[in-house]
This record gives sequence, structure tokens and C-alpha cells, in this order.
Amino acid sequence: MVMDPARVDAAVDAWRHHLPLVKPFFSIQCNSDSVLLDKLARHPGVGFNCTTRQDVRLALDIVPTDRLLYTNPCITNSTLSEARAAQVDLLSFESLGDLDRIARNHPHAELILNIGSDASVEGDEGALDRAEELLQLAADMKCCCVGVGVTSFNDEYCLDPSSYPKAVETCRRLFEFGKRVGLPLRLINLGDIGCGQSVEEFARMADKINFAIRTNFPCDRFPDLHVIATPSRFFCEEAFSLVTRITGRHLVGANVVTNDGRHELIECLT
Repeated sequence: MVMDPARVDAAVDAWRHHLPLVKPFFSIQCNSDSVLLDKLARHPGVGFNCTTRQDVRLALDIVPTDRLLYTNPCITNSTLSEARAAQVDLLSFESLGDLDRIARNHPHAELILNIGSDASVEGDEGALDRAEELLQLAADMKCCCVGVGVTSFNDEYCLDPSSYPKAVETCRRLFEFGKRVGLPLRLINLGDIGCGQSVEEFARMADKINFAIRTNFPCDRFPDLHVIATPSRFFCEEAFSLVTRITGRHLVGANVVTNDGRHELIECLT
């Protein structure tokens, strides 16, 4: 893969222009190319979303800990101990088991409750009730829960213009619940944004997001609000091109044989 650094800068500039209210934390699992990470690290407004120990180690080599978000979906005692030793303090959780492990191994961490798109977008009352139960448990356990966020692993969420405004509305509901149980919520994570979108589509989506934030979280009532997102392909999709050598061709079935022996890169092309 060959990277055009100017396109990375252009993507960061586009984000700043269209989503000034939202701080991006680039998902390292999307592309851990060292040149790309170093390029993004030079933009002080960009953080890094880490889901594994290796992600954390890569990020700590180039940025301070306050630019890291740790969203390990299967967090263990040992990963928490390592995060605590490295002073990586912004973590996500999804279950009572996560809360228990965090309370024992990283008790002073700041936590973001991850909720699925079924709760944030589809309005699943059962899922929302479970989210409220986890917030109540976090309050009862004296955990430092500071926010709520959206977890989604499909492009449908990212491409649906109504997804993000609905997610913001759900976060507002959970903020109100958090206030009732004594949790100082001040952060929302909108998940992946800009995945597979053109510049025009991204701009229209951003307008809806900005309007939803200003409507649901007016500055006079939420002066300390922080909004983040965990974009993946947005910062690298247009910046990378595949360079490969065609070593043979099968006319039957129009198959092409290349020197990409693992087939990983070809399969990513659409």
C-alpha cells in the first residue's frame, strides 16, 4: 500500500471544518501503519482509539496518555493492570463483569458506558433499561463513569443519516438518568463516523450531528460537555492506494494472480 500524506491532512482538515464539536479518536485496528499513525499524531486534535495491548503500546510511542481511549471489548485483569501502570485512564465498559474488573484493577479510571446501536438507534427499551441498570451499578460501586457511547460494527449505522441524531438523543436520556443517580456524565462517544462516505455525504451527516448536539446538549446546560468519535476508514480510505504486480491471468473466470499472497489487500477492494 502507498500512502498520500496530503490526503490524510485533508481528511483531518475536513473533520475539523465539518465537525468542530467532535474530537476524533482514530481506531488503530483499522490501519496500524506507522507512517499514518505518526502523521495523525502530529495533529494535536486527534486521539487514538485502542482495542488491544498492542494498540496501546503503538499509541504511547507517539502521543501522551491523555490522547488515548481504551475500548478493549474483552478487558482482563492483566490488561487493566497494564493500562493502570501506563496511566491510560479513559476506558469503556459494557457489562457488570467489566465494572468488577475495573473496580479491582484500575479503580481511578474514567469510564464510558458502551451501548449497542439497538439501544441508541432502534430504541430498544430493553437495551436502554440494561444501560440504565449499568449506570446505577457504576454509581453504587463508586466507579468514575463520565460518559456514554455507541458501539456499532456495521456500515449501516454509519451510512444512515438518522443514526447519529438518534444516538445523541439516547445519550441525552442516559445523561438525565445519570444525574438522578449521582453520576457526573460529561462525555458522549458517537462511535465510527464517515465510514465509506463521499465528502458531500460526510458534510450532510455532520450538519445533522452538529444540530443534534446543539439541540440536545445546549451550552448553557452542559458547559463541560465533551463529544468524541472513533472514526476508522475516514482518515485513511482515500489516502492509500494498492500497488501490486500481476504475475499471471486465468481467462476462465477472469481470475488475476498477483504477488499479494495473503489475498488480504485485494479482498478489501470494492
